Amino acid sequence: MRRLIWAVVVLTIGLMVVGCGKVSKKEGGPGTTAYGEKGKEGGGPAVARVGKRTITIGDLQAQIERAHPLFRAQFESKEGKKQLLDRMVHVELLYQEALKQGIDKDPEYISHLEEGKKMLLANMLQKKIADTEVKISDEDLTKYYEEHKENYFTPPTAQIYLTLVKVAKDATPADQNKAKATIDKAYKDLKAGKDFGDVAKNYSEDTFSAKRGGEIPKLRKGSRSEEFDKVVFEQLKPNEFSKPFLDNRGWNIVKLVSKTEASYRPLEEVKSQIESTLQNEKKKEAMDKYIEDLKTKYGVVIYEDQLGGKEEEKPAAPQGELEEIPMKRPAEQQPPQQQQQQQPPAGGGK
Repeated sequence: MRRLIWAVVVLTIGLMVVGCGKVSKKEGGPGTTAYGEKGKEGGGPAVARVGKRTITIGDLQAQIERAHPLFRAQFESKEGKKQLLDRMVHVELLYQEALKQGIDKDPEYISHLEEGKKMLLANMLQKKIADTEVKISDEDLTKYYEEHKENYFTPPTAQIYLTLVKVAKDATPADQNKAKATIDKAYKDLKAGKDFGDVAKNYSEDTFSAKRGGEIPKLRKGSRSEEFDKVVFEQLKPNEFSKPFLDNRGWNIVKLVSKTEASYRPLEEVKSQIESTLQNEKKKEAMDKYIEDLKTKYGVVIYEDQLGGKEEEKPAAPQGELEEIPMKRPAEQQPPQQQQQQQPPAGGGK
């Protein structure tokens, strides 16, 4: 019985949401559809009849349009519409039977319905406020961009080819010598004019790039070892290949194809992203202020002593340590002598 009551509550609230006219207590009459008086929800030919009530193509389409955009596409096909119609018929059957059994007069139903109406009205008002247009000025966009510029920083990148001969951390002297001999042979072939791709296929132990002739996806500075970054981003010029060098993975020879300098994504490129962020922030601020104004308008008193429940215990600080470490003040609130000038990332653009 409880599940049936909830089904009727959900359906009734659903009818209130879609604004489909009053629901007659009659099982149906001339011009009555399963979603209210004819024309209140959707017209067109009938696609189903449940008892004396009908579901029209307009009713079905209205349900599709109310679906979340992520799920709406699945109802565009004939099979999807058939599945949705089956659900609508299922609900209508339960609804008509519930009315016949008088569940709409059940105190539990009435109680749930009133609670549902309260939530529905509150949500509709909240949506009305949230849908209010918020304009973001160019000054606001520029100010946010400058204050959060590090979020749009792009480090230097490079397109490279690699020949790697691995050296394990626990490699024996004999294994180390063998790896060095192999990389020297690869370097000798390159100096003799052999194609880097062929050399990588013959010698490289980097399984990902070897079968691609040593090609590595665009490399971001800082994603490899310091030795690797120094060779790629400081020493090599495009179309040059390095001498063998050792890092934490083993012996490397790198050929540089191209590289880009560090930069910041321009404001125009991230403008819509910033605008969306600021709109959400301003809408939240507006909603918070609206709630505070309503508290003042209607008066709100919270009797915390009547809530009951156990007080949360604050965990004891480890012996010898301070119980609470004060937060460091933001730079703008520190005395001038404590402020440190922020430096842009190495290689950063303007």
